[in-house]
Order: sequence, then structure tokens, then C-alpha cells
Amino acid sequence: MSIEDYAKVFRERGHQVLCISEHGNRSNVYQQFDLANKYSDDTFRMTPLAAAEVYYVPNRSLELKDDRHFHLILIAKDMTGLKQ
Repeated sequence: MSIEDYAKVFRERGHQVLCISEHGNRSNVYQQFDLANKYSDDTFRMTPLAAAEVYYVPNRSLELKDDRHFHLILIAKDMTGLKQ
């Protein structure tokens, strides 16, 4: 499914937040904001949340020897967070 397909389904189901993350990049953020605006109107507001999936390793020196590594989803709280 494309990001626009998700936005259409979210609108049909009445979801008010559009949050899509990708692993290791945020290349879809601006498209996500555009689509949230496209599928909003006077009676329905879809809010985009910028997010990224990151790979966290507590101790990089042990990365190859240790299984303690995690995927985290980071969600921007506001425009300052989005810029960082």
C-alpha cells in the first residue's frame, strides 16, 4: 500500500492521526503532512505525526557479540522535535 492508500483508509475509518514511520529515514514526512491536509476538511481534521524507527544498541563496542539491541519508534512532539 502507498502512503496515500493508508491516508484514504484512515479517513474512511475516521482515524484522526496519521503516523507512518520508516526504518532509518524520514523521507515520507512531507508527503505524510501533505496527505493529512488533503484528507482533512471543515468537518474532519487528520493530524500528521512525524516518526522514525531507529536501531538502538546500548554498547556499540559489543554490537557483534551481544544480542541486546532494539528497534525504537521516535515520535516528534512538536516542530522542534521534527527538526532535530
